[in-house]
Amino acid sequence: MIDELHVLIVDDEPGMRSGAQRALRLARAALPEDSGEVGFACETAGSVGEARARLEQGGVDLLLLDFKLPDGTGLDVLEWLKSQPHPPLTVMITAYASLEMAVSINKSGAWDFLAKPFTPEELRAVARRPPSASCWSAARASWPRRSAACASSSSACWPTN
Repeated sequence: MIDELHVLIVDDEPGMRSGAQRALRLARAALPEDSGEVGFACETAGSVGEARARLEQGGVDLLLLDFKLPDGTGLDVLEWLKSQPHPPLTVMITAYASLEMAVSINKSGAWDFLAKPFTPEELRAVARRPPSASCWSAARASWPRRSAACASSSSACWPTN
């Protein structure tokens, strides 16, 4: 059973990173399949390079990813994640929200997006409604097994595009 989800918050604004950490520090999320709850263990990065270095270490379950970063974009990270064996569930955070942006982000592999500015409660709501427990458990296994677990799950899961 999972007791905490590992979150990587990637934003070039230190205040946004620390605010997101504070919002998730005491938050809990229910896992419907086993009626358990999990907390959030947060780490931060301020650039594409820092994010990639941390993601290469593995173990990240949820990625909160800013769209515009000093050394690239969140879309660059999403594209890179497609080649990784264990990509995390990704929520793009952006101040440039539009319907076209939302569609582009989703087609690039993000699970959801959150428009800036957002409240701590809006962030917690997005973090609390991830996919089923079997998908979180499978996140730490191989990608083909994650896909199989998600396909057999009755709740929403990662897109398979």
